[in-house]
Amino acid sequence: MLTAEQDNPLIFLAGGGEMGNLTRNKDWKETILGEPTSWPQSLRTVLSIILNSKFPMFLFWGPEQTCFYNDAYRLSLGKEGKHPSILGMKGEKAWPEIWPLIKPLIDKVLEGGEATWSEDQLIPIFRNGKMEDVYWTFSYSPVNNESGKPAGVFVTCNETTEKMQGLIELHESEERFRTLADNIPNLAWMAHADGSIYWYNKKWYEFTGTTPEEMEGWGWQSVHHPDVLPGVLERWKQAISEGSRFEMVFPLKGINGDYRHFLTRVQPFTDENGKITRWFGSNTDVTLQKETEEALKESRNEFEFAIEAAKLGTFDYNPATNRFSANDRLKEWFGLPPGEQIELAHAIDPISEKDRERVTTAIQRSLEYSSGGDYDIEYTIIHPTTRNEMIVHAKGRVRFNDDHVPYRLNGTLEDISERYKAAENIKVSEQKLQAAVEAVKGIVWTNNANGEMVGPQPGWTALTGQQIEEYRGFGWTKVLHPDDVAGTIEAWQNAVNKITVFEYEHRLRTREGNWRIFSAKAIPLINEDGSLREWVGVHTDIHKQKILENQLEKQVLQRTLELEEKNLDLEKINKELESFAYISSHDLQEPLRKIRAFSSMLLDKEVQNLTEGGKDLFTRMQNAAERMQTLIDDLLAYSRTSSAEREFVKTDLNVVVEEVKEDLKEQIQQKNAIVETNALCEVNIIPFQFRQLLQNLVSNSLKFSKPDRPPHIIISGIIGKGADFENNKLSDIITYCHISITDNGIGFAQEYSERIFELFQRLHGRSTFHGTGIGLAIVKKIVENHHGTISATGEENKGAGFDIYIPVFQEPGSNALSS
Repeated sequence: MLTAEQDNPLIFLAGGGEMGNLTRNKDWKETILGEPTSWPQSLRTVLSIILNSKFPMFLFWGPEQTCFYNDAYRLSLGKEGKHPSILGMKGEKAWPEIWPLIKPLIDKVLEGGEATWSEDQLIPIFRNGKMEDVYWTFSYSPVNNESGKPAGVFVTCNETTEKMQGLIELHESEERFRTLADNIPNLAWMAHADGSIYWYNKKWYEFTGTTPEEMEGWGWQSVHHPDVLPGVLERWKQAISEGSRFEMVFPLKGINGDYRHFLTRVQPFTDENGKITRWFGSNTDVTLQKETEEALKESRNEFEFAIEAAKLGTFDYNPATNRFSANDRLKEWFGLPPGEQIELAHAIDPISEKDRERVTTAIQRSLEYSSGGDYDIEYTIIHPTTRNEMIVHAKGRVRFNDDHVPYRLNGTLEDISERYKAAENIKVSEQKLQAAVEAVKGIVWTNNANGEMVGPQPGWTALTGQQIEEYRGFGWTKVLHPDDVAGTIEAWQNAVNKITVFEYEHRLRTREGNWRIFSAKAIPLINEDGSLREWVGVHTDIHKQKILENQLEKQVLQRTLELEEKNLDLEKINKELESFAYISSHDLQEPLRKIRAFSSMLLDKEVQNLTEGGKDLFTRMQNAAERMQTLIDDLLAYSRTSSAEREFVKTDLNVVVEEVKEDLKEQIQQKNAIVETNALCEVNIIPFQFRQLLQNLVSNSLKFSKPDRPPHIIISGIIGKGADFENNKLSDIITYCHISITDNGIGFAQEYSERIFELFQRLHGRSTFHGTGIGLAIVKKIVENHHGTISATGEENKGAGFDIYIPVFQEPGSNALSS
């Protein structure tokens, strides 16, 4: 047993509350460490710090990682767990369930001599008689022995399970309602001495939507507003050069592309020689009004930095002296003076009036031995200077002596304002969802992952009158119309099996006994691990809408039948017209041939018996017969263009032009004409029709040339999208070949640009220019057969031009009249 003598070599184990008492009274002879009197000075020093600290601390010491911990850490061990058996136990034996996780961290510290830091880490432990999922924010730091080498690992930690559970609940709420307001927490990062950032916390990536690879070094510039970035760089480089603190407000771009303004503070950390070793920065949304952590010296305050990084306020109250002490963070929150201790009444002043009595009662109750000494309460703080409100969660434990008299109340305060804001946002989201559902007159319901309706469904009951025992499982199908049951179940099972959105329209029997048509839609909600949690669905009454649709469909069907009947009549008329044109053109040729033959015979044999007047009449009759033959030939050509079935063939238009020039060779030479051809397109066309088209246009240019100058005909082509041409008749997304044919002939007035394509239309007298007025009508019909468009431009005595646009890609082998 320890004595109270001043020269006692075990004085380093004095105090320390329960764990100090257990450490003093443990038989250490059975452990690898042996009697405490033989322990090295480094172990004694760190144990003295740990046992008398009010912050949770743990120590792994020596080759077996022997376990030590203080009263503050003992709270995290819970009941019916490891306490007090693991005191002095080998680390691997004390923590078998997490040893694979923490052993590499311990080895890293012992081998490298550098501290580690983990935030909100899930490390399950055995406590309260079972394995529990516990989240921690902790730091592992080396403890050097007398030789300057790491002999132990010093652990400072804070349990963040409640905070992480709150974040998980917030995530689930966001997934359920999808309209939860964006709650942006603090962002934090660390940089090397040269200013290049090497670490960001998770919240940075969640807000910016970036990856570690994108942010490495100076990659953070990509999320800064380009108008502000030069100023930020100038200030940051100045701070690096001067080794001074950095503080500035500027916007950062979030994952959704929007900018939010952040107050950014950066603190340099130096070694014992005053040399900057790294920078610690935080970005705080200015609406949250949070302060960044105070600067801490790395050489002496590693464990204090871990406490500050946990963002907790710590306090210690002595009921015997009525004195209250706290760390700097809590003092800032409460607006307390910088002195070491104050009276409890002064610490209570910043608490809001509505909560003050409740907090005082909670403190008094915790000081009663029968309460177990637990202190756990939430309340609001009003900052004395800024008057800002902050909601905190206070948690602590009272220590009692052997006479059941309280001698110490210590604990922590956590800022949970954001959690309350998130809960309020969830409430608002629920209200918005309810308003949206009511706006569309929908009925909301939920099913479990198997597609079964369970639990209270007030909306469904209000709609159908079914109670829980009636609709439970698949009982809800009983109110479906018998003709809709099979289809609904099939669609529902398909959605459940594939975990996809369910959509179906069916009839339901309402609680009034009426059949009404509803649109049903259900969305699967997925857990983080990818498993299906439940279904959220809504039924929307579309009865009136469907009735109107049915009536409209009947009207459309009636109108369609009428149009089809009209189309049949038109087709019949068209066939009759085609038959008439063909018969007229074909059957007239025989008597016409006889007229021409007999007139020729008369002129040959009886010409000496005719007067000059008679000869003139016979000549005029022959000319009329020739014109009639030309008219019949053109009518037959037009009829074939309209009715003949031909296939599209990929063809080089340059070849077709050469063929036309060969066919018109004599006329071209007779007129001394020049036919100039630029590079033309390769397109899918009906070859014989397109040859006729070009021949008609070139013949027209030769026919309508000016006597005083040789004809000059230019044929060119270019390929492009419809959007590339100034022609509103073309589709923007289809590729066309634009064929241009121009000449220097007599031209025509632009007012006749549409009329010239009509049948039997002539702009000049028959005595001046021969023709039937059908040639350009045939040209237009051929262009239409190719699903294209044609236009004409002209100016009297200066020439004419024709612009043809046809699709480059016609379906090979398709019928010319099928489109």
